Amino acid sequence: MLLAAVGCAGERTVPAGCRSEPAAIQAALRAAPAPVRLDGAPISACFVPSSDASEVTRLGSALLPVATSLGERARAQPDGPAALRLGYLVGAVRRGAGGTQGIYAELVRRIEQEVVSLDVRSRAFRRGQRAGRATG
Repeated sequence: MLLAAVGCAGERTVPAGCRSEPAAIQAALRAAPAPVRLDGAPISACFVPSSDASEVTRLGSALLPVATSLGERARAQPDGPAALRLGYLVGAVRRGAGGTQGIYAELVRRIEQEVVSLDVRSRAFRRGQRAGRATG
């Protein structure tokens, strides 16, 4: 019985804000490089190691359209606000997925695809990425 209690104590649930629609996530990212919160939770808190496939898919359905939209705008204006916000999102995603034993690897890969043709050396992107890793 003690083992069951210990196992449950280590599990986390996905915060409610992580189930936000892409438009709400896009709006929350306007706060970057200040800490971005989804109903009080940092983006990295959405990456829960005990998530099931449906939760991973739901998170991807919310984050990927945001990354795609920001990527399109960041390519057009490499030092603009979209580059900063995309950098923040990438930093927060990397931070959150870091300790999840790879269950979010495909989601991270898909989000990082949005920066392949982007100037990741731009000041805006780097500033956003540092902030996302620190507070995302």
